[in-house]
This record gives sequence, C-alpha cells and structure tokens, in this order.
Amino acid sequence: MDCGSSRIEIEWVPTGDLAPNPWNPNRMGPVKLAKLAREIEQRGFSAPILARRKGRGLEVVDGEHRLMAAHMAGLDRVPVVVAELDDAQAMLKTLQMNELHGENDPELLAALLEKLSHEMSAAEMASLLPWSDREIECMIESVIQSAGEAEGALQAAAAESVPQPEFELFAAVVSPDEKRVIEQRIEQVKMETGTEEDGEALAAICAGLSLGGVTPPARRVAHASCVGERSERAGDAGVEDFDEVINRDR
Repeated sequence: MDCGSSRIEIEWVPTGDLAPNPWNPNRMGPVKLAKLAREIEQRGFSAPILARRKGRGLEVVDGEHRLMAAHMAGLDRVPVVVAELDDAQAMLKTLQMNELHGENDPELLAALLEKLSHEMSAAEMASLLPWSDREIECMIESVIQSAGEAEGALQAAAAESVPQPEFELFAAVVSPDEKRVIEQRIEQVKMETGTEEDGEALAAICAGLSLGGVTPPARRVAHASCVGERSERAGDAGVEDFDEVINRDR
C-alpha cells in the first residue's frame, strides 16, 4: 500500500519474514523490553508493525522492539502494515515514530541524520522531525568532527610507522654488523650530549667523523646521511665517492 492511502490494510505476517533495518538509532533496555513482551503476550498488539518490502522479505521501519518482544512471547505471526517507501522515506518514518516510544542513541541518531543530509537540507528535515534545523546541524557536525579526528589519528599512526631516512640508507648499503655498531655509537652519543633524537646524534657523529670501529663503507653512509642535499651533487659517482664530495664541501 501507499503510505498516503486512506485505507490501511493489516497483514498477519510470520515473524521470521521480518528483519530489522540497519539504521534504527532507537534503543530499549532489557527491563522495558521484557515488560513489552509480557504486555503483548497478555493483551496483544496495540499498534501494528510498519514495514516495507525488501528483497524476498519485509524490513521493519517502525516496531523493531515489538518484533523482538513477539519473539520473546513465542508468537508465530504479528500484525504488519506494508508501505512502499524508499530509503530516505523509511529513515524519516523511523525517526518520526521513534519519538513516540523508546530512546534514541545520540551517536546513532547523529549518524542517521548525517546520512539523510545527503538527500535533503537541515531545514527540510526540521520541517518533518521534532528538532530545529540548528539542532540537526549540530548533531551532523558532531559526526563529521568525530570522523575527522579518527582520520587524523590514523594519519598520525601511519606517520609514526614511517622509517627514518638515515636508517633506510643504512639498511640499503651496510651490513647488519656495521648497522649494529652505528646504532650503538648513536646511543652512546645521545647519552654524552643529552639529545633524545637519533638524527641529532648522527649529525654529531658525522661532524666529528667518529664512528668507533665502523668500516669505511659505513663511515661513508653516515657522511651521506649528514650532507643531505649535498649528496645529490655526487650524481652518479655512487657511494664510493661520498668521502670526496664531503671533503670538498668541508
């Protein structure tokens, strides 16, 4: 049936043919749900469930807790009004009916309003829902802000996992033993100078040309890490010519 039709047809539908929708922000605690189940078991339904056709079954638009209570009461069939509704209409109808019973979860409510904002403006929603356009905008902004904070945290975590350039260079051209000696020397210099940064300690090592037992190739790697942009001037000379480039620039 059409929701605007003057005639309402109630069907008795097997409870297994009905499924809850994925967007409902309404929540009901176990105590209230148990009371509702007892009420339905003793006195029956005071209002039918509103549903729409979805695939081969029916999707609940309003009445998810009545359906849950019917399962608890052991009912095989429940009264249902079937309406032809698209996604936006179904979401709006869920919000409209939720104000009559149960309680909205703030985060889920805000997320649902954000989804609806892609279909209509806050003013349009305010004309159909029990909130002002400003209240709706504030709830939507909270969702966007939370998403931005989550994205920022992910980017920060990704940035922390990026290896430092000097250690990428070490891994490429020095042996494991040489790398271990360099790292030990860096830790020693950090203790001597009080710096907490590996890069600053490496710069100090390069400035003093003191690597303490590192073979010449590793020494050249340390030089290369210090000279930064100057290393580009080595061109195609390769690692073997870094000493020459550095000495020329000193």
